[in-house]
Amino acid sequence: MIEGAGREFRRRYECCFLWVDVQLPVLHAFVAERVDCMVERGLVEEVRGLFDPDVVDYSRGIRRAIGVPEMDRYLRAEGTETDEEAKARLLEAALDEIKANTCKLTCCQLQKIHRLSTLSGWNVNKVDATEVLRKKGKKEDEVWAAQVACPSIEIVAKFLQQTITEEDQVAEATAQEAEQFALVTKENRPCLMNETVVLGATTTKAAAALVTAGVDMVKVASTTVAVVGATV
Repeated sequence: MIEGAGREFRRRYECCFLWVDVQLPVLHAFVAERVDCMVERGLVEEVRGLFDPDVVDYSRGIRRAIGVPEMDRYLRAEGTETDEEAKARLLEAALDEIKANTCKLTCCQLQKIHRLSTLSGWNVNKVDATEVLRKKGKKEDEVWAAQVACPSIEIVAKFLQQTITEEDQVAEATAQEAEQFALVTKENRPCLMNETVVLGATTTKAAAALVTAGVDMVKVASTTVAVVGATV
C-alpha cells in the first residue's frame, strides 16, 4: 500500500481512515485487564497445547505471537520437580511479560499511525475513545455512541460529500476543456509559433476523452497536452 522514497500511499480510490485513539495510561491498564481475562478464558491451556519442549525457536509462525514465547519457562517447569510456589512465580512473571510486550506493541502501532498521518495522501481522522475504556456497563455503550460512533459517522459523511463535490468539479472542468478544444479546432486558431494547436488537459478524464477523440497526447513538464494537426 505504500511506495516511493516519500512513503506515498498508493491507492486506487480516495480513502478515509478513522484512528480510534486512547490515552496510553488508560490503554495500558486496559491491556493488563484484557490479559487477565484471557487467562481466565484458557490462555495458559491454549499455549500449553502448542508447547513442544524440543522446540526452542520462537521466530516463526504462531510461535512468534505474544503470549507463546513468554510462557516457555513456566511450561518447561511443569514437567519437572519444581515446587508449586516456584511454578506460580514463573507463571506470574510470564503474564507480566505478556502485558509488557503487548504494551510495547501498542506503542509501536501508535508511532506508525503518527508517522503515516503526517504523510501526503493519508486522510487520517482521530477519534478519542479514552472515556469509553473508563466507563463500565451501560454507560460504556452510551459514551461509545456519543464520542466515537457519532463523530465517526459525521467524518465519513463529510468525506463522502467532499468526494462527490470534487468529482462534480472534475466533470465540469472536463466539459469546459472539451468545449474549448471544440472551439479551437472549429475556428482553426493556432497556439504555437509553428501554427500547431495545443490544448492543455489538466485532468486525467479530460486527457482520456481527447485520446478517445483521436487526439495525440504528449507530456510538457507535468502537464498533459493535446496536439492537434498543424494548420500550415
